Amino acid sequence: MIVYLFGLSFCKMSVPHPKVFYTIIILLAGLDSTRAYLLGDPSLNSVFKETGDLYLGALFSVTNKGEYEMCGSEPSIEFYNSLQIMEILAFSIRKVNGQNNILPEIKLGFVFLDFCSNVHTAMMQAKRFLPRSDPADYSPSNGSMYLNSYKVVGILESSEDNIAVPVSVVYGAVGLPVLRLSGSSGRLVRDPTIFSRQFRVSSTKMEQLSAMLGFLKYNNWTYLSIVLQADYLQYLQEDIYLKVQTYGMCVSQIIQVTSFSDYDSTILTLKAIGAKVVMLLTSSEAARLFMEAVNKHQAHDDFIFLVTSTWIDLMISGRLAKSFFLFTTTNLRMPNYTLALKNLKSNPWFPLALKKASCLDEDCEYDFITKRFQYLQLNKGNIYDAVFIFAHSLHNMIQEKCPRAKGKDATACFDANSLEFSSYLSNVSFVGASGKIWFDRTNNKKIVFKIYQNIFDVSNRSIELQVAYYDVERKRIVLSHPLNLNWINFTVNETQVQTCCQKPCAANAYKFRKGCCWLCYECQNNEKVAKNETTCERCPPFYWPAMRDGKLEVCEEMIHIQQDWTDPEVVVTLVIVALAISYCFLIFLLLVFKKDTQTDKHIILKYFHLVAVLMGFSSVPFFLVRVTLLTCTISLALYVMSFALEYGLLLVESLEVYRQCKDVINEKELKWTTPLNQFIFVVVIFTMEMIAFIVLKFIYPTKIVQYQPQLNVNGVETGCEASVPQTVTYLIFTIFFLALCLVITLKSQNDRMGAEHGRVLRVFVFLALVSWLVFIPVFFTAVSQRGKIKIRITAVLINHVASLALNLTPSYLIPQCVKRKDSVYFFGASWDPKDIVMEYMPHKEKLINDRKERKDGTSIS
Repeated sequence: MIVYLFGLSFCKMSVPHPKVFYTIIILLAGLDSTRAYLLGDPSLNSVFKETGDLYLGALFSVTNKGEYEMCGSEPSIEFYNSLQIMEILAFSIRKVNGQNNILPEIKLGFVFLDFCSNVHTAMMQAKRFLPRSDPADYSPSNGSMYLNSYKVVGILESSEDNIAVPVSVVYGAVGLPVLRLSGSSGRLVRDPTIFSRQFRVSSTKMEQLSAMLGFLKYNNWTYLSIVLQADYLQYLQEDIYLKVQTYGMCVSQIIQVTSFSDYDSTILTLKAIGAKVVMLLTSSEAARLFMEAVNKHQAHDDFIFLVTSTWIDLMISGRLAKSFFLFTTTNLRMPNYTLALKNLKSNPWFPLALKKASCLDEDCEYDFITKRFQYLQLNKGNIYDAVFIFAHSLHNMIQEKCPRAKGKDATACFDANSLEFSSYLSNVSFVGASGKIWFDRTNNKKIVFKIYQNIFDVSNRSIELQVAYYDVERKRIVLSHPLNLNWINFTVNETQVQTCCQKPCAANAYKFRKGCCWLCYECQNNEKVAKNETTCERCPPFYWPAMRDGKLEVCEEMIHIQQDWTDPEVVVTLVIVALAISYCFLIFLLLVFKKDTQTDKHIILKYFHLVAVLMGFSSVPFFLVRVTLLTCTISLALYVMSFALEYGLLLVESLEVYRQCKDVINEKELKWTTPLNQFIFVVVIFTMEMIAFIVLKFIYPTKIVQYQPQLNVNGVETGCEASVPQTVTYLIFTIFFLALCLVITLKSQNDRMGAEHGRVLRVFVFLALVSWLVFIPVFFTAVSQRGKIKIRITAVLINHVASLALNLTPSYLIPQCVKRKDSVYFFGASWDPKDIVMEYMPHKEKLINDRKERKDGTSIS
């Protein structure tokens, strides 16, 4: 007798009081009647099977076993689910046997056992599939009965880890492979030495959760609520919270439900906490009840629901709204599994289902008759594929080891090579109901989740549309069709910010997470909310935070501060400019229409004066309009040319006054004072300055610069900036000419002839020089571009208004309007050399006569 002693404390689960137990499994090799009771339990004798040359074993929960009751006393929560598994299993076996290319002339059968939702009973039933001798002559005693054992090639099972793990350990010790149809929690670490014979054809619950969270993260939906069935995934709550946190998301609340919960209250609770994305981890029965509550409250458009494969039948039947996204590893549409009722009569648990179906005709067929009472929790495709995995693996092994084996010979072939069968399972590859079938190195089928959404055509017919898939191995979401979200009555962005703890943060605030909720901190005025609202980032220079989807998440160019034409300061400036320009035109008209005056002799210089002043005043409006490269070029060109021409004329005029005075006193002939000479002199000076300005402009182009006057205000000023060499050259010319003019006018201040005019020039030159000495430090220390523009305009107004008052008015306008006096010192006296000599003759004759009288004592007439 061989005795296996298993301690099951290693599969301790996260339950308040985990049970630690030991089970003794006895493999009989002799006639020991004292051990019969351990092997016998009359309530376990119910078996659903179909004969064959090779058998598959199936271990599922059909009924319950009470504390003081035998198995089969009442249906388990998996009762209807297990009945459907039996139907699919029987259908799939017949499909295999009907295909001659898989197991020709070899019949595959199955044995279905009930472990009564009990760990101890599961271990007792598991031993019935263990390899053993045939104790046909054994007679049990003590009221027990012997339970038949069955030679199987592998086991199909679907149970929670607390049952699946010890069962897999038992079978692993004897080399019997186990295919799990349902996913484990994924919490237990797989030890290859213990679980080397366990294969998994479905995803774990944590992989399914990863697919859902990956889908949420792809769409940037970071806030979710979860409806969790207490008897379905309750022990995974802690794992769910940890998993959600690794994805940077927040679970507002996990609402626990059962098959008997008030789902109306569940819907109202979800609305009260502001839920937008809801993950539904429930059984198929709970799914049906929840859907009824959704329909009752017309809440289809209030949430985005993520559901598991337990909702497949609801989606196929068209009862799921487009707000549901279903995650499954198989195709939705499967073959129509039908079985003749007479073929199911051997099922010992079927009479109850038969009565409920009200089908009395043995020949009638039903499409999953038990579907009327319960929706299948397991994936139909996984059951179908599991049967074909065994079938293809058996085909490969028999073709390699015993290519001619048929019937009982196939049984003998398998018995001789059973320990190698797991390797054939690992290497199987074919296209099944759920897609491509193959296993990785850990004996897990490579999982790809398909994500479906119901859409409705023009005739309101439901169509299941695959919108994306999730590759578990690569952890990648790939959209195959755009999501249909135009039905929701809330903005998708709300899924990122609403919590059950507080209202969303303001548009300019970021979130500092504190548990599921957060504290809101406002960003600075020039900062945007960044990195999923977890921090603030300063916008680049001259950019300002802008709204996108209700948050200041982008930076846009700042608003350009435009000149306010209603500003009193601007209005006064423009009025002064308008009056000055009008005054210039008045002088121009006088010069044109009064050509008989003495001012006609040097009229070309007078026109130059007017042009210089008009260019200066014309630059003011260009400084005030919006700054562009064109307005910059025009305003600076007018500005520079006006001063260059003005100061060139000023130098010519100062030299003329100086020469006239000196030549007359020294009784010399006046030279270089003709209009042509003066014109040439002015043109040469102006041309030199313009050439220097143009050359420097091409070497160092004018730039448009920006300045933000206040960091906390959305506004940027723009201005023109001439290059440093250009500016320095211009200032050197200006200061040099003004200093030279000042020296020349000071040299002629004691002269008797033209003293008044020289004094006026001297005042203007002194005023201009002082203005520039003040302008230079003020301009270069100014930061604001608007300030620099105002300084330039002020310089134009002061200089050119003073030029009108001190240069043009005394010399040009007064002689036109006032009757000429005989005084040689009159401001308006002509500066023509001949006129000056003629005016000076009477006075000169008197001086000569005085000298002669002093010499000879006679008077000269």
